[in-house]
Amino acid sequence: MRTLSKSSAKAKSFRSLPPRSSVGDLVKLSAGDKVPADGILIQETDFACDESTLTGESIDVIKMSAWNQTADAQGSSRGVSGSNQPRVSADADVVVLSGTMVTSGFGIMLTLAVGMHSVWGQLLASLRPEPAETPLQTRLNRLAKRIGYIGLSLALTVFIVLWIRWLVQSIQRGSWKVMELASSLTAAIAIAVVAIPEGLPLAVVLSLAFAMRQMMKEQILVRRLEACETMGSATQLNVDKTGTMTWNQLKVIDAAVPGGSLSDLLEPGALSPSFRQILATSIALNSQADIHEQRNGTIQYIGNRTEGALLELLMRLGFSYRDLRTAYPLSRVYLFDSSRKQMCSIQPLTSDGQVMRIHVKGAPEQLLQRCVMEMDCHTGELSRISWKHRYRYESELEQFAGRGLRTLLVAFWDWHPPRCWRPEQVEAPETELILLGIFGMADTLRPDTAGAIHQLQQAGVSVRMVTGDNSQTATQVAQRAHLLPPGPLTDALVWEASAFRNLAPEVQQQVAKDLRVLARATPADKLALVRLLKAAGEVVAVTGDGSNDAPALREADVGFGMGIMGTELAKEASDIVLLDDRLGSIVAAVLWGRNVLENIRKFLQFQLTVNVVAVLLDLFSACAGQTLPLSTVPLLWVNVVMDSFGALALATEPPRPALLQQQPEGRHAPLVTPAMIRNMVGIALYQLVVTLTLLFAAVSLFQIPCFAIPITSDPCGGQALQRNGLIFNTFVFMQLVSELNSRRLAERHIFQGIGRARLFMVIVLGSAIVQVVLVEVVGRTAIGQSIGIVHLTGAQWGASLIIAALELPVGYLIRWWPLAWVPDPFSVWHVICSAIGRQPALSSFEGGLDETMSAAVEHIPASAQPEIPVLATSTGLAASYRTQRADGYEALPDESPTTASGIVAEALDRRASYRRRFRVFVHATVALQRMDVSAFVREKARIQDDNKHTSLLFRPPTKHSLRSRLWAIVGALRMQKIIVRGHSETASASRAMDLLGGQASPSSFVLHQKQT
Repeated sequence: MRTLSKSSAKAKSFRSLPPRSSVGDLVKLSAGDKVPADGILIQETDFACDESTLTGESIDVIKMSAWNQTADAQGSSRGVSGSNQPRVSADADVVVLSGTMVTSGFGIMLTLAVGMHSVWGQLLASLRPEPAETPLQTRLNRLAKRIGYIGLSLALTVFIVLWIRWLVQSIQRGSWKVMELASSLTAAIAIAVVAIPEGLPLAVVLSLAFAMRQMMKEQILVRRLEACETMGSATQLNVDKTGTMTWNQLKVIDAAVPGGSLSDLLEPGALSPSFRQILATSIALNSQADIHEQRNGTIQYIGNRTEGALLELLMRLGFSYRDLRTAYPLSRVYLFDSSRKQMCSIQPLTSDGQVMRIHVKGAPEQLLQRCVMEMDCHTGELSRISWKHRYRYESELEQFAGRGLRTLLVAFWDWHPPRCWRPEQVEAPETELILLGIFGMADTLRPDTAGAIHQLQQAGVSVRMVTGDNSQTATQVAQRAHLLPPGPLTDALVWEASAFRNLAPEVQQQVAKDLRVLARATPADKLALVRLLKAAGEVVAVTGDGSNDAPALREADVGFGMGIMGTELAKEASDIVLLDDRLGSIVAAVLWGRNVLENIRKFLQFQLTVNVVAVLLDLFSACAGQTLPLSTVPLLWVNVVMDSFGALALATEPPRPALLQQQPEGRHAPLVTPAMIRNMVGIALYQLVVTLTLLFAAVSLFQIPCFAIPITSDPCGGQALQRNGLIFNTFVFMQLVSELNSRRLAERHIFQGIGRARLFMVIVLGSAIVQVVLVEVVGRTAIGQSIGIVHLTGAQWGASLIIAALELPVGYLIRWWPLAWVPDPFSVWHVICSAIGRQPALSSFEGGLDETMSAAVEHIPASAQPEIPVLATSTGLAASYRTQRADGYEALPDESPTTASGIVAEALDRRASYRRRFRVFVHATVALQRMDVSAFVREKARIQDDNKHTSLLFRPPTKHSLRSRLWAIVGALRMQKIIVRGHSETASASRAMDLLGGQASPSSFVLHQKQT
């Protein structure tokens, strides 16, 4: 690459291009150069650029000079004109963009924009520096706050109970022992430490770090740690065609040769030596491209990619095009002419130049009519092309075009030049060409693309292609990748970006659900599609390798960059880099992402079980007037086992292949599932029953004598200490068994795959050994007695181990409890908040509400389901019902109310579960479609304060506001219009929110919807 020594068009000498060019510099570009800045061409010869990294189009873009040239002496229409009156052509593509690659020709560019002012710089500046909060972080923060509030409340309760007991005892004794009060305060603080899930961030970091390390072994580089867990929740994947699904390299995949096809060309010994030699010579000499082999074994085309595909075919045939070019020098090369659509090269066959062979290649539509003869590939004989053979070639061309292949015809002509011949006088003849073959080329799919797409679809991830290519080419690639079904397609599956761009936002969201291919897409279209899907509540992942993909990669929840074919800008914008460029690596990323979420849930199940049992045990002990069985130091040791060791053991579990058979969880899916609640409640009840039994009956069961110890004035202090030591030891071993039970959430076989979880077994066995040493060594010392740890007898050890081992069959039996009998997590949270006097915000159970209403729709009769659209996603309460006939709800499986007051009465029946109440509500709401508007208004009038109750629709629920929310939802559904969402995302939703959140009544809301 070189530049003129002065920023002047009249400069005659060139110098090497400096590291940074300036505006006004003249830059000399040739095939293989990477354009350093934006500019316009002022001189060019057969100049073309690969702009796929910016536009996504895999076709080379032909560039023209900004100045038209006058014809030279040889009749050429291109070159540098001697005229001093330049004139810019109106329809010429004269702009050269930074970051693109010159594929053919030569040119001189006038630099117009450099650095951050260039196209590449603007793409870099458009990247967002700060990532948004991930779905898991949102749910974890919300859950940690809830657990923290509950833990602090229980710790405060324990302290109050202990303080009251200390106060009463002090009054009875007549002395005030402040150290006892301090011990009570220390115990309460220890309970708070145990209850607050400070080990949750450690579990998350450990799980993410373990996943990142294992993913690196599968050629997946995680640049942003939280991207691991986000990918596990991904519901949408936008894939770029060029360089991601395909190699971004043309390859000959079909051919029509005289007497054979591509399979004949590749079959050893099938071709005649003469045909094979002439074909190889014609391809090698009549091209200017080159092929470079990369270190990773892939090849890169330098120059025209169509020529590169033919050269790659030569390599498959066993020829070296470089050796052929060296062995057979050329007399003259006529570069590709856009008007004649062909390229010619002249090869001397004799040393005296009396016989010349003209090699021709170009568009089959132009050259096939000029071919009068053909060379049989098997025999090498020449014969005239019959009408049957010509019809075959024309049919093959139509078939190639229908498959979206790029075609090229290769022919030759032996010519005896006249004695006064000069090379510039030769032109390709109109006829008399000898046909060698017609070759069909396409950007080939990566070998694992189709399989990866199938696995992602099986995992519930919706895959769509977003490309800058035309719809025909994109459709062909999508069908080969099994992204689209074969045969005719509906308009809903394939859209041109220009048409999709002109749709209304509401229509775009509906179309995006079925969209599988978006063709002719610009970088702005890709970015807009990502934002559209995220606004609909989807977790979006995007793949890309070009600089044009950078804004979409950064905007998406997870951006995948390509490590081999990707540009530096795309890698910088991505969250995860696929080092091997395999789409199949995304499947592994999904698997590890879901494994991260499952491991965190395992730890949550384990930790919450320990929290509940430890806190409630001390609370019941304090209320019963007993000494706390888990004092400060034992509680802290339990906290170490639970937080550090438990997090390390459960967060490093390898993934199960069955995770890919599950559906992805949405952005607002609850973190605590019904299966976790079932397991936690069952195990916690067992542990509480055991520990409370030991608290009140251990002395008599094990005949623990009454004896005094120095650390307390109680004459039977040793008896209580021995009992508490037994409870502590039993409690710790039950938690170690609970770790085993936590290895599986919904599955019954907890030992499945335990052979691969070596670290888990090491941690569990190590914790057990440390516990034995702590009890039997430290417990025999005075220090052990002072901190509440004593050694145990053989019978006590046997009881501890048997009780802990019995937790395994108990956990197995608990898993047989039907999940349908488990209350919804958001309902449980609502009850807990009501118990402690705190009202949950609507967002705290959005996921459960969405799940409940979706389940309610599933119970609607099948005859009426086609009339009901899908309910709004997690951020909304419901969607508009557009029923066309009301008789579909005459035969409901159970009786539903037909009046508005009946709906509220049924929905507010707290004897039924939330799922049941919303199921009745959905059934009855659709039944209301039969009601007269005036009758509905009369029923609605029973609520006295319309303004107050309507404005409470999206406020935190109180004992009255649920009724108000139901009234507002029923009113909106009755009018068959849109329902406001949890947060406004469009102008229409914003207006509806203003009505429902302000001082408007339901009547004004209904009137507004009528006007809309």
